[in-house]
Amino acid sequence: MRFPDLTKRSIAVVCFGIASVALIACAADDPPTPTAVPLPPIVVDIGMTASTVMAPVNIDFEANDFTDGATYFWDFGDGGSMPGTRARHTYLDAGTFVVRLTGTRGDQTQFVEKTITVQPGDAGWLVLNAQALEIGAGETFQFEAEAFDHLGNLVSGPDLVWYADPATGSIDQNGLFTAGRDVAFTAEGVRVDFSRGNFTANEKLPVSVVLGAPTTIEVTPSSIDTRSTWGVDLHAEVLDPAGLVLEDAEVSWETLRPGDHVDQTGYYTPSETISASDASLILITATKDGTKLEQIVKGTVHPGILDRVEVEGSLIDVKPGDEVPLSATAYDRFNNELDLDELRWEVEDQDAGSFDADGVFTAGGKSGQFPENTVRVRGFKDGVQIFADVPLSILPAQAVAIEFMNESDSVPAGSSSPIPLRVVDEHGNDVTDVDVYLEVTTGGRLGVGNSFRAGFEPGVYKDAVVARVLPGSAGNENQLEASTDIEVRQRSSDYLAIDIVGPRGAVVYLINMATGDLTPLSSEAESNEYTEDTPSWWPNGSRVVYSSDVNGNREIFDTDPFNGGRRLVATGQNDLIMPVISPDGRRIAFVESFESNANVYVADLQLDGNGELSDVVTMDDARRLSADDGLQHLFPYWSPNGNLIMYTSTPGDGRFRIIIADATDNFGETVAEATGASGLAWHPDGEQILVAAQRTIDGEDRETLALANLTSGVVNEIYAAGLRVGIAALSPDGSEISFVDEDEGALWLMDIDGTGLRRALGGQYQTTVTAWRPQPLQLPTPTGKDLGDTGLVVPDGNIVQDRMDDLIHGTLGPYQVLLETDQGEVKIDLFNHLAPVTVQNFINLANAGYYDGLTFHTVEPGSAVFGGSKVNAFGGTAGYYIPSEFHPEASHRTPGTISMVSKVVNGGSTEFVIALEPKTDWDAFVEGQEKDCSDPAEVCYAVFGKVIEGLDVLMGFEETDRLAGSADPHRILKATVLDSTKQ
Repeated sequence: MRFPDLTKRSIAVVCFGIASVALIACAADDPPTPTAVPLPPIVVDIGMTASTVMAPVNIDFEANDFTDGATYFWDFGDGGSMPGTRARHTYLDAGTFVVRLTGTRGDQTQFVEKTITVQPGDAGWLVLNAQALEIGAGETFQFEAEAFDHLGNLVSGPDLVWYADPATGSIDQNGLFTAGRDVAFTAEGVRVDFSRGNFTANEKLPVSVVLGAPTTIEVTPSSIDTRSTWGVDLHAEVLDPAGLVLEDAEVSWETLRPGDHVDQTGYYTPSETISASDASLILITATKDGTKLEQIVKGTVHPGILDRVEVEGSLIDVKPGDEVPLSATAYDRFNNELDLDELRWEVEDQDAGSFDADGVFTAGGKSGQFPENTVRVRGFKDGVQIFADVPLSILPAQAVAIEFMNESDSVPAGSSSPIPLRVVDEHGNDVTDVDVYLEVTTGGRLGVGNSFRAGFEPGVYKDAVVARVLPGSAGNENQLEASTDIEVRQRSSDYLAIDIVGPRGAVVYLINMATGDLTPLSSEAESNEYTEDTPSWWPNGSRVVYSSDVNGNREIFDTDPFNGGRRLVATGQNDLIMPVISPDGRRIAFVESFESNANVYVADLQLDGNGELSDVVTMDDARRLSADDGLQHLFPYWSPNGNLIMYTSTPGDGRFRIIIADATDNFGETVAEATGASGLAWHPDGEQILVAAQRTIDGEDRETLALANLTSGVVNEIYAAGLRVGIAALSPDGSEISFVDEDEGALWLMDIDGTGLRRALGGQYQTTVTAWRPQPLQLPTPTGKDLGDTGLVVPDGNIVQDRMDDLIHGTLGPYQVLLETDQGEVKIDLFNHLAPVTVQNFINLANAGYYDGLTFHTVEPGSAVFGGSKVNAFGGTAGYYIPSEFHPEASHRTPGTISMVSKVVNGGSTEFVIALEPKTDWDAFVEGQEKDCSDPAEVCYAVFGKVIEGLDVLMGFEETDRLAGSADPHRILKATVLDSTKQ
């Protein structure tokens, strides 16, 4: 069987294995030689059905032009073989195979070869270089794949198609896989398809995208820009190549400057020291899985916030027209210097001077010590401004005049008032460093501290005070002189009734307005255990009406403070307080207090035909004036005509309201009211009321005094020297005010215009309510007055002044006084050379037996003993007072000193105090300079002797409190004068 179509494409290779047959020609004469006949070739060609095929394939082979008698053997090149001229062979493996056909004839062998190419067959499977892929985010991986046909033949250059799940990354058609930037896992992250023949094979593998190795430290903020000690919160993230955060990386922080601090959360606190620009501040170290990264954070630590501006240069004691250059430097609070954005010089008072652009100050014509904000430098930095005040004082020019602050002054008789004046230069500036000599020519005398001490004769005194400045004292060539008039007015009241709160409660006392003596309303009132308070006067000044709990409930009583005789005026089931008698003396207003309620009532007094009290007022006789329930209606006051009553209402929470109600035909009807104030008194003109108005001063709610005109509505504030006014009262003529300072409980007096402020009682007395007696002051004078005690004479100081040396006491005077007390004897040496009037007064009183039987009414153990006060018609005085003899050498520096207690300003009478310890704060002189003893805030006692024997007796006295009514106080049994001048 032939395959002409195949044999044409075959390539025959004929190899001969035997030598050619030699042909030998025979000669004629030789026997004939036979001629050799060539044999046909054994193998000519191979016929086959295909030369290039796909496995598996069956190939048919045939020996073309084979020779009979020869044998044939096939070698198919893949290890297979068979004999015969024809053969069929199955190729399973792919490859290029050499097919050999060997023919043998005898000993002759020939072969012929042909090449057959078997290509792989249909797609079978794939083998990848990874079975599963774990790859870092953002990293790449090159896949490699081997493709096989279904028989396992490797396919060269297979046609592959690559796929990747977008959740894990992407892959190109060369098998390069790029991981995504997110951590992810998919079971079929990558797939590759292989198509061949009629089949397609694929391979899938899982892909895990994981965090990569650390490559970067990312810091937020990337650089530091802060101020000294200002913390910065830094945040560091360790990133892999994909920029993913490696949460489990270990990060540590370290400062690179001494003094700085950074904690392991990245909070950086620089020290007070500033840094250079772009300085290395922090080292960050990150480690993970053996990989270590470091990064330095740079930045700048600036100075802190602008804290202060300091001025170089001084404006103290400059002269008008002086030019003074100033400069300023700004600092933070750590003393780091700052470069300001702006520096501004300011002058609040243009009369004080001005600045040029370079900070040169030119002083103006106005002189004096200027307020601290007059000159100011203001610095600006980064939106912050700060200022510094530059103290300024400009010296005045020469003095040209003396000016009294008041053209004239009105002073209550027997009282003191300051003499305000100023020395001025040509610009009207005060010239302060100058001696001014004052002379009181008439109407009184010169008091301590440049005060006018009024006499007792009312009248207007022309040129009563003359002021002089000597030539050359303040640059003046000539003497300067000025004068002012003084009116000495008679006081419209001679006694002030007050209640004083002591340890056992309130007690009513009287203050003698002439002597300043403080006496109880009655001896019984001082010694009993009951409360007596809220005093007021009958219109004629004959009796004091007050509230007391002597019978249990609080009831209203009155008494004659000079002759005695207590009477019950009004009673009720509840407490009755704050009584006031109407101007005509026929009605009474009071407050009924029950639990948290208080109401104002009015009742007719039970009077007989002579106008005398005949019966007790009960609540059945009273009508309620206040209208609102649930409030406290307090402190009723009658108008001068008796038609109206003013009272104060409060819910008890610090809010007040003044109510003025009709007390006649339209009884209880509100005529006027005002909120935010409390009523204190009616002015005698009937058109004005004294009120305590609530105001906010320096962020604190305060009450200030004011006169409110009910007709015009005008309110005039009365300056009370910054004191917190509680309860106040007006004198009968409306010229003086008494008020209580709520902070200390001290009692103060002043004129209605706010001048002449003087303290009547210290805070130790805790005064509350005051009431002026509507009787003019009858001034006590020594001349022609019955002094009330036999043997009393007014001292004139005409005594022996000599003293003699003493080994024990230094010196002794000719006068001593022996006090025989219930505890022993006390001997006192009197300082005749320092206080002759006081010594003579003490001798006179002792000789007259004035001190015999008197108590030591106040004893402060180890501190002081007070005695010598007698309660009588003269209010505890001898009926006169003597001037206080203050002397620089008379001091309370040693225990045992005896002093005269002042009963009026700079004047005493009979009461003395013995200091049991040093009391230099009682001295009138401090380091040789006299204090202003006219100031009620100052304590000045005139020393006139010293205990030389028996100090231990006084030291043994128990505590005694006059106001507390201490039982059995120690007494002076007898006072004896030891006068060596009469020996």
